[in-house]
Amino acid sequence: MAGLPDHQITLKSTKHGPVISENLSGTRAIAFKYTSTAFINRGFEALIPQMTASSISEADQAMEKWVDPCNNYMFVDVQGDIQYLNRGQVPIRRLENAWLPVPGWTGEHEWEGNIPFEKMPRSINPENGFIVTANNKIIGDQFPYYIALDYAPEFRAKRIVERIEGLDKATVEDMVSIHSERTSVPASIYVPHILNLDNLNPLQAQAQGILRNWTYEMDPDSTAAAVYSAFRWKLHLKVIGSLLGALADQALVSGGRGAPTHMNHLAIRLIEGLKNEDSSLLPDGETWDTTIARAFAEGVEYLKETIGTDPEDWGWGKLHYTNPAHTLAEIFSNHKDLLNPPSVPMGGDGDTPQAGSFAMSNPFVMTGMSVARYVFDPSDWDNSRWIVPLGSSGHPGSSHYSDQTDLWSKVQVIKMAYTPRAVQEISVSQQKLTPLAR
Repeated sequence: MAGLPDHQITLKSTKHGPVISENLSGTRAIAFKYTSTAFINRGFEALIPQMTASSISEADQAMEKWVDPCNNYMFVDVQGDIQYLNRGQVPIRRLENAWLPVPGWTGEHEWEGNIPFEKMPRSINPENGFIVTANNKIIGDQFPYYIALDYAPEFRAKRIVERIEGLDKATVEDMVSIHSERTSVPASIYVPHILNLDNLNPLQAQAQGILRNWTYEMDPDSTAAAVYSAFRWKLHLKVIGSLLGALADQALVSGGRGAPTHMNHLAIRLIEGLKNEDSSLLPDGETWDTTIARAFAEGVEYLKETIGTDPEDWGWGKLHYTNPAHTLAEIFSNHKDLLNPPSVPMGGDGDTPQAGSFAMSNPFVMTGMSVARYVFDPSDWDNSRWIVPLGSSGHPGSSHYSDQTDLWSKVQVIKMAYTPRAVQEISVSQQKLTPLAR
C-alpha cells in the first residue's frame, strides 16, 4: 500500500483456524487449521540442541519440540550410529480429513491431539547398515495413524537401494555416483511393450529401433530417453482426457501440489494396470496394445514437430532443461538477462534418483529437481562434497551468482570446507552485511 491511504481489512478466524476462502454470501467458508499456527509453536527451541547434539540420541531428543515442517530427518554421529526420524507434530485425525475440506460444525472431524513423539516413524541402526528415503512412503499399512497421502512413487528409493546393495565399502565417490543415477524403473516396464508394436511407419520403426538396446538411463544426450518420455507424456494425456473429460485441461495446468500429486498417483496406477493387464483406466474400447500404439505414434510425431525429422537429433536434454526465472525479471524485463540464471540441459526425470520432474502442461521443462546435493564424511568432515544449482551468492551481479550451474547440471561436486580452519584456508573474500542507518 506504499503511497496510498490506510485501508482496513477484516480478518476472520474460527476455532479451526483462519478463514482462507468464503462464498460471496458469507454463509460458507473454509478455515485452515495448521499445526504450526494452531498452538504455541516452540519449534525454534529445537535448533540449538539439534546443532550441538553429540549423538543420534541427543539429536532425536532435540526434535521432540520440532513442529513444522514435518519431514524426513536423517542423521549420523561420529560413533557410526545412523537414524531416520519423521519429525514434526502430526495431528491425529480421521482419514476423511486427508482428501477434501470436511464439515467443521458437526464435531466429527476434530483433531484428537498429536501423534506421540515416541510413536513417530523412526529407524535406528538397521541391520542392513543403511537408510534410504526419497520422498517415498515411509510407513507400512499397519501403522496406526494417518500421516499423509502425498508420497512419491517408490522407483527412486528402489533404485538407490539397489545401488547401495551393490557396494562393498561405500566411499564418498560412490555416493556422488548415486546422486547421478538416472536409470528409470518405469521405462523398463513400458519399453518392452513398445518393442512388440508392429505396422509402424518408417520414422516410428526407427524410433522403436532406438529403444531396442536402451538400458533405461535418462541421460541428457540419450535419444531413447526422449522417445520414451514423449510416449509416456502422450499416454498420460490420453488417459487423463478420457477420465476427466472437460476437467482435464484444468487438472493439467493447476499449480500447487494438489493436481501434480493426483497425476503422480495416476501414473502409478497406470503402471500397475499394465503389469496386471487391467485396462479399467484406459479410454473406452481401448486395450493396452492399442493405447500404447497410439501414444507411441503421437510421441514420435511430437518429437518430429518439436526437434526435427532426424531421430539422431532427439537428445533428451533438448527437451528436458531448467528454465529458472527470477521473481523480479517479469517486472524489470530489461534486466532479465542479468536476473535470470542460465538454462541448462539435464538428465533424469521424476522417477530417477537424479530428480528432474516436470508438469504435463509444459513438457519437459523441469519444475522439480535437487536444489542441493550433499555427501558428508563423518570420519573427515572436510572430505565432504556439495553442489547447488546456482551459486553461493544471491546477488545477480556477483561472479558467484550461478558459477556452480554447469557443474551441477553435470552432477559434479566440489569439496566442502567444513571446519573453520578449512574455511579460512580457502577464503578469498569476505562479505559483510550492514543494516542501513535509521
